[in-house]
Amino acid sequence: MDYMRSGAPLLVGHNCDDQVGVVESVEIGDDRVGRAVVRFGRSKRANEIFNDVTDGIRKFISVGYDVLKVVKEGDDIYRAVSWMPVEISIVPVPADVTVGIGRSSCQ
Repeated sequence: MDYMRSGAPLLVGHNCDDQVGVVESVEIGDDRVGRAVVRFGRSKRANEIFNDVTDGIRKFISVGYDVLKVVKEGDDIYRAVSWMPVEISIVPVPADVTVGIGRSSCQ
């Protein structure tokens, strides 16, 4: 999490060439859910994405990560047991629809 706390990028669609902000703070709650506060940049593109977020057009996020260690659990079954988050992305189609913008520990 040190990398994320150091100002990891906020991207659009996991595209490293489409950075629109940075991670300001991040935590994993007692419920094992990750939460972050991000800051959008001042560019035209960042403003466009921010407006879509505040208008409820873009509402899903995803975390990009590097797998550090996997273990084999069976025939053709592997599980990542150690991984490092490296970016947060605003995405149109998330792998997990329970992840999104505007959620808090109170919801």
